[in-house]
Amino acid sequence: MVDESAERRAILELGQALQDAWDRGDAAGYASLFTDDADFVAWNGSHGRGRQAIEDGHRRLFDGPLAGYAAGFGRIPYAHIAPLMKQDGAARRKLSKRKDPEANVEFYITAGYPADGVLYYLRGLANGRLAEMPIEQALREPLRLEECSVAGPLVDLVKLEGITADLIATMKSEDILEQLLTWGESPARRAVGPIPRYCRKFTSWRVVSSGASSGMK
Repeated sequence: MVDESAERRAILELGQALQDAWDRGDAAGYASLFTDDADFVAWNGSHGRGRQAIEDGHRRLFDGPLAGYAAGFGRIPYAHIAPLMKQDGAARRKLSKRKDPEANVEFYITAGYPADGVLYYLRGLANGRLAEMPIEQALREPLRLEECSVAGPLVDLVKLEGITADLIATMKSEDILEQLLTWGESPARRAVGPIPRYCRKFTSWRVVSSGASSGMK
């Protein structure tokens, strides 16, 4: 008979060892906890196959963008919730990081969705009560794990576009211009080509008028 309590302890001990190595910024120690033939899938979908590849990838992190940041993490509470779903023909399926661009945050940056609108929409998918609140209130309210549905919510980009359009309609013209200029310079957006003509005309007002937004409607 399998000793489930022993298995649970082993899993928790492994998780703690991973966290401790991460907190130390110890790439070799972190990789040593994986098997020789492990396939580590990173947040961006890239693969590190084998213990050495996992060590090399994490050393770049710990020596680079996470230098001085990886150490000192305490235990982080987390929970797994139902995955986001996508309508695929007559059926629903899990939103895929590999197949669906809307599973990547860069999709929303490139498309120019206001960040607050996306956050409001996603928080409403997690806790339905937030979708019924004004956006300012909904963004302040805490997410409650007990209110997360066990069925995966459906991502509806048409609904998201309506939410963000309504949000933009309430914004001050100078705030719209500031966000548009920031969006125009973002690496994700610039990677897809020139700013559309109507956006270039819009941003040129900053040069023509010292008030920047005085001609905006």
